[in-house]
Amino acid sequence: KKFHMNATFDADGTLTTYIDGAAVDGYYPTPDDGAKQTVVDTMKRIGAVIWSSQWEGWVPSDWNCPGYAGGLDYSEFSVSNLIIFAPNGVVQ
Repeated sequence: KKFHMNATFDADGTLTTYIDGAAVDGYYPTPDDGAKQTVVDTMKRIGAVIWSSQWEGWVPSDWNCPGYAGGLDYSEFSVSNLIIFAPNGVVQ
């Protein structure tokens, strides 16, 4: 099943994540002001990296997803329609 993911950093370093337009929240622990400032300082200094992967432990197994064989051999993963807002430019 495809879904739309959006991650946004505010100017103060606050990360807000959305799945299909619905905010994902309730994370614990919540980043404190020092952690958010580290995000701001790091992005200003060196920017950010986009990384996406699929780990064996994160795919459904046959015991919790009926009809699914489990494991990476039976899984699919893709990233498409990636849109990046980068006011200071993008480096590949």
